[in-house]
Amino acid sequence: MITVLAFACLGAALIRQVGVYVFTRAAEEKQELLSFISDDLNEAYAGGDSRTLWLESVRLAGAVGGRVVVTDAGGFVLSDSQSLINGYSCPLERFFPEAEEADAAHALIKAQKALPLAVEGERYLILCMQRVGDGAIIAACPASPVYEGLVGSLGTLLALAGAILLVCALLGLLITRSFTRPVKTLRSAISRLSVGDFSVRAEEVGNNELTELIHAFNDMTTKMELLDRSRNQFVSNASHELKTPLAGMKILIEALLYQQVYDEKTSKEFMGDVISEIDRLNQIVQDLLTLVGMDTGETKLNLAPVDLTTLAGDNVKRLQPLAHGRGVELDLEIVDDITVNADKLKLEQVLYNLIDNAIKYTPRGGGVQVKVHKRGAYALMSVTDNGIGIPKSEQEHIFDRFYRVDKARSRATGGTGLGLSIARQMILAHGGNITVTSEEDKGSTFTVSLPLPRGGSAA
Repeated sequence: MITVLAFACLGAALIRQVGVYVFTRAAEEKQELLSFISDDLNEAYAGGDSRTLWLESVRLAGAVGGRVVVTDAGGFVLSDSQSLINGYSCPLERFFPEAEEADAAHALIKAQKALPLAVEGERYLILCMQRVGDGAIIAACPASPVYEGLVGSLGTLLALAGAILLVCALLGLLITRSFTRPVKTLRSAISRLSVGDFSVRAEEVGNNELTELIHAFNDMTTKMELLDRSRNQFVSNASHELKTPLAGMKILIEALLYQQVYDEKTSKEFMGDVISEIDRLNQIVQDLLTLVGMDTGETKLNLAPVDLTTLAGDNVKRLQPLAHGRGVELDLEIVDDITVNADKLKLEQVLYNLIDNAIKYTPRGGGVQVKVHKRGAYALMSVTDNGIGIPKSEQEHIFDRFYRVDKARSRATGGTGLGLSIARQMILAHGGNITVTSEEDKGSTFTVSLPLPRGGSAA
């Protein structure tokens, strides 16, 4: 519609300008011709010979291709090439009864210049005037040839405008479809997403803002799908982990309940096992609550300066008896004395968990090394063992909740499968990161990186 309106306005203005130019130019040509060939009529007018004046009027009318009227100063018709109003004195509209705009014609004569004059139907008159003595020669020339040529030009112009409009309409349709099709695709995908279909993906076509929007939507749905899978896996794993101690307690209690002969020693052992399962269940619940608190931001960090050298030394000292009991050598290497702004209890929990895991998964005769150093703007604490290692395919999942590389052995060591997830969340909350490098049968290295305070980075 905008294109049609624009072309209509442009076409109307163009047609008007072309019409004015064409008819004005034709009138100027007729005026020049009249001025050039009217000398003989001037002589006849000056001589006062009516017949000669009429003959010259007829000749002049043939030359200009129209009708010629000669008047004196008072408007008395001395000669009419068509011999219709000879001897009459009347207004110009009587001379040319076809004329509708008499006022414009009078103004024309007074101004002594030619302008196109519209008449009834589709006829046009080109009026022009030439002074003769104290009178005037007025010529009215039919403009049919000019009009027909203009109509032909306008027809061509309209055909061209129609072709351009058609092209614009087709282009508009294509452009509109290029916009509406992705929008419809995206809307359909959003509808499917709203009912829980996280596998939906919108087709990415083209290279524009809508394509970028669809790409962002697909990225979002991918992350939502991964999050949904992780949530489902988490619920499944949590249910399984909670079900295991509950099932164990049920079996133990049923054994106590239905035993034929009461055995105090056996009963105490069973009750001890029940208490162990309750402790394990309580630990799982506590770890879950810790993770939920970290996820929701409800767990606040009590930030204060923490000496990593002291922190690492205390944890190594606490776990030295466990390492000694398992026949594992536990060493501490301090490369740099580092102080960071952190929550001491949470860092202690992270480091304790990493060292404890390293000891449990290192065979007798192996070693675990704790190292504190800094690199650039980060403080690093690494725990390296030469134990069983982690398969490469498992390393990207090692921080997933309830994920276990060796489920049977992990449960045997008393782990809940949440320790590394909690450790990672705690370090991320400090603005740091925790990474792992490992090789099967050669050992693993867990590295904790924490941002140093301003001015504390290494040179």
